Amino acid sequence: KDNENKKQYVMTAQTDQSIKAVDVDASSGSSYPDEAIFAAEYYWSYTIFRNQKYNQKYLGCDGNGNMTLVDMHSLDYPNPQALFILNKVPN
Repeated sequence: KDNENKKQYVMTAQTDQSIKAVDVDASSGSSYPDEAIFAAEYYWSYTIFRNQKYNQKYLGCDGNGNMTLVDMHSLDYPNPQALFILNKVPN
């Protein structure tokens, strides 16, 4: 969120497997684009995030710690780059 310029940003999936931050007009009341929606799914104790537009693409992390999109063709054998461990932060 950019308070100085009154802008908000969302992460969007790109066709080249990358993630790009784009600004959105929160005041317009319009919904976020499908590229920016990641649905949470669960694999044992891990959370994975499937992209709404690119159904076989999941939010992942590469070897350098950068966000990327990764392919996942089977949830029986998930891509380890897309497995996240989430913890609740106490108040």
